[in-house]
Amino acid sequence: MNLAISLHFANDKERDEFMPVNKKDNLESLKIALQKYFQKTKRKVFVEYILLEDMNDTKEDAQELAQYLKSIGNTHLLHVNLIRYNTTAGDLQSSSGNRTHKFKEYLLENGINATIRKSLGEEIQGACGQLAGK
Repeated sequence: MNLAISLHFANDKERDEFMPVNKKDNLESLKIALQKYFQKTKRKVFVEYILLEDMNDTKEDAQELAQYLKSIGNTHLLHVNLIRYNTTAGDLQSSSGNRTHKFKEYLLENGINATIRKSLGEEIQGACGQLAGK
C-alpha cells in the first residue's frame, strides 16, 4: 500500500480557492509531513494532479510543480499521476491531450516521475478526476 496525495495546484493561492483543506494544511506543512514520512518509511508517494484547462496545465504550472516537488527532496520516491478532468455539469474543462502530454514531458525532463493515468467510470460520473462544481 502506498500513500497518495491530492495536490492539483502547486501554490497556496490556488489551493486555497479550490481545496479548502489547504487553509489548514498548506503546501509548507505538506512538505514537512512528506519529508518526515520519507525519513521514516522510505516508501513511494503518489501525487495526484487533475489537469484543468487554463487553470493548472501551463508550462509555468509544470515548472511550479517540479520546483515544489524538488523542494521536498527524495524525488525518486515521488510519482505524479496526471489525471485528465472528467467533465461534469460545472464550468471546469479538461486539458487537451496535447497539453497533458507536454505537461508530462516537462516533468520528466526535470527529473520528476510522471504518468498520465487512465480514467474509468466517467459515464457513471464515478471517475477519478471528477470534482463537484461550486
